[in-house]
Amino acid sequence: MKRNNGFIDLNSILKESDYIESGYKPGHYWINVHNNKNALYFKPNSNARGEVLASLLAEYFCLPTVDYDLAFFKNYTGVISTNYKDKDKKYIELSEILKKYFLDHKDTFNYIDIDSHYYYNMTNLTNIWEAIEYYYKDDNRLNIKKIMEEFVRIYIFNLFIGKCYTFSSNYVIEESENSINLGKSFDYGEAFNSYTNKVGLTVDENINQTIEESLLDFLNNSDEYFVNMFFDMFNKFNENTFDLILERFDKKINLSYYSDDDNYDNIIDSFRENYNRIKNIVDKYNKKRAR
Repeated sequence: MKRNNGFIDLNSILKESDYIESGYKPGHYWINVHNNKNALYFKPNSNARGEVLASLLAEYFCLPTVDYDLAFFKNYTGVISTNYKDKDKKYIELSEILKKYFLDHKDTFNYIDIDSHYYYNMTNLTNIWEAIEYYYKDDNRLNIKKIMEEFVRIYIFNLFIGKCYTFSSNYVIEESENSINLGKSFDYGEAFNSYTNKVGLTVDENINQTIEESLLDFLNNSDEYFVNMFFDMFNKFNENTFDLILERFDKKINLSYYSDDDNYDNIIDSFRENYNRIKNIVDKYNKKRAR
């Protein structure tokens, strides 16, 4: 497909019958919507390169992820992604699972005004675990440990890419005839933003944690199994990692990532800044344990 500065030019290959507006936000379109297997989703994104790089980094960590590519459509620069839904499976947004859990436990959460904003933003590992177990309490397909392993890996990954927000609607549970799994990860629009020191997906109900507070909370209070999971991922996470990802990005878009656009340098600087921040937190944790 024809590219311009790395972006696929959808204007040159799509007819009007090939796409429809998604109805979600201006500039969001479904492409080949009548072909479920090959349907694509386009969304505008000023951090399009960061989103593609984050998806490649997710693949590096073997996280199930939506595949993103750079694209230009109408007057928007953004990304296209493959349709992650299989027509033979059922998908439930995590927000719906949390909503049911909170509404059915009003006495426990009596300090909360339960509205859409709350269960969209209340994305922490503690409530996710409890809500999924409650939602599927009579379903023998559920392996809660397996699902929480994936959520923990996403939590760690979000720390690595500096993802400062996350909504429960960004996560889906995938049901098949014999299993219940966490669906593919998506929406990395805020990846590699060095201006923030907050986390989106937190460990507990403290939704205002800094990255350091959240990670130390996780390392100090999680089971050894999950702590080891963090260090397994951290040992694959270093400055050489991003050089490898940039090479894959270069190959994907058939264009050197070194361009006149300062966005590349900002992304690289943000990755290194966040890596050093995580490394300093880990060093602090290891020193305290060694005492």
